[in-house]
Amino acid sequence: MNNKSEGVENLILWSDSCGGQNRIIKMGLLQKCILEKSSRLKSIRTGFLVSGDSFLPNDSDFGNVECAIKKENKIFFPQDYINIMKTSR
Repeated sequence: MNNKSEGVENLILWSDSCGGQNRIIKMGLLQKCILEKSSRLKSIRTGFLVSGDSFLPNDSDFGNVECAIKKENKIFFPQDYINIMKTSR
């Protein structure tokens, strides 16, 4: 981030996960660490998308892969997942 944040003082992050989920504490701690280590960054704001109102084009890709995984009987290796991703729609 230091290499690509020249002149950036305020950072806005967007999340598609609910703010009430347990992993939000990890994101908060990460942001705190970034602020403490950055000499230029003054603030970080986090925005949360409204549930049900956020559809990205890649969402349908994830759905296609999930359906393909359900049809597979045997998945033993990471390469099996990669092959499923390459051959699903």
